Amino acid sequence: MKHPWQNLGQEVFVTHGPEWREPYVLLEYDGPRLVTLKADDGDYIGVAADEDDTAVRWLLALISQLEREALVLGGATVWSALYKERVLVIDYAHNDHRKLHVWEIDPDNVPEPARPAPGALLPAAVRKHLLDDWAHAFASNGAEPAFDLGGKAHILFDDLSAVTSTIQKLWNAIADEMGVGMPTLAAEAVREGSLKLKVYTSDTPLFARIAERYRRLTLANDSPVTLDRALAEAAPPLVAAYRNYLDAVARHRVEVLATWSDGAAFVRPHLAQRSKQRIAERPATEILTRETIRRRGRFQWFWGAKNPRFEFRDDEVGETLTGKIERALLERVRRDFDLTLGIRSRYEATIVVERRGNERPSYTLQDYSPAPDAP
Repeated sequence: MKHPWQNLGQEVFVTHGPEWREPYVLLEYDGPRLVTLKADDGDYIGVAADEDDTAVRWLLALISQLEREALVLGGATVWSALYKERVLVIDYAHNDHRKLHVWEIDPDNVPEPARPAPGALLPAAVRKHLLDDWAHAFASNGAEPAFDLGGKAHILFDDLSAVTSTIQKLWNAIADEMGVGMPTLAAEAVREGSLKLKVYTSDTPLFARIAERYRRLTLANDSPVTLDRALAEAAPPLVAAYRNYLDAVARHRVEVLATWSDGAAFVRPHLAQRSKQRIAERPATEILTRETIRRRGRFQWFWGAKNPRFEFRDDEVGETLTGKIERALLERVRRDFDLTLGIRSRYEATIVVERRGNERPSYTLQDYSPAPDAP
């Protein structure tokens, strides 16, 4: 072989992994280079990684239907599809495609030159061809925003609430970084499949802008170097929200495919776990960061004569923010006889968030106004 394969370890039985029967060739030059193969335990994706005079060495990993869809829609890289807990390394003979050697290894032990390039998607022409071939099997119609949750036999209510709440918080953090108000997100309908949520959004073009920022983060998961670069460009609140989202995906072991009119993004548990750890290992900054956020919800309480405080319930994220009131706003709050607490009135609140390193953030109410009617 041409590449250094020092960390293969002990071989496993050649009964492991798929036989070379009726491969579906995704990419070919001087023979197949990217294929899918069927086996009793599921479908595999395979990449030709090396060869010698007797065999071609392939990297293979099981691939789910949702992951296949993500690859075809440009929401997942080829290396991310292979980066599972374990990857099979199989030497298939040149002459009759018999399995000569089989190893099961940690994907981090695959030599760098033998891996697909970080960030590499299926070529656009291949994706278009596959979309025509496989569109009937895909739930996404390409027009309406949706989040598809899969990767396990049943999506529990606990899985749903944990993942969707962190998605909302991540979406809010991206919107805040962009300096725009977050459009309303809601599950409008359930589509056929594992758990496929058709999303209502009050601002579809803005949803697509935020989704594209989210896509750049998810594509960076397949390379620690690329992830570090992406995180360096992100505001600390966005990094924290992304870490919490990855933690939810990893803990609940769900796959999440987001689709919208002109894009897709995919997150899978094993890569989410690795990226979450990578974020946790980054040195914490002690620089004080300050940002302004806008939230929709209800005021629950005002109190304190000497040090006035507020409590605001964010309806869209489902969290309560508590903090001080900006001095310039105090007199208005005290004299606003139309200001109503509780469920009867909904407001848009402008809140300043300050963070230092990993300390808990502090909140200051800067402004508020009655929220326009919205679902």
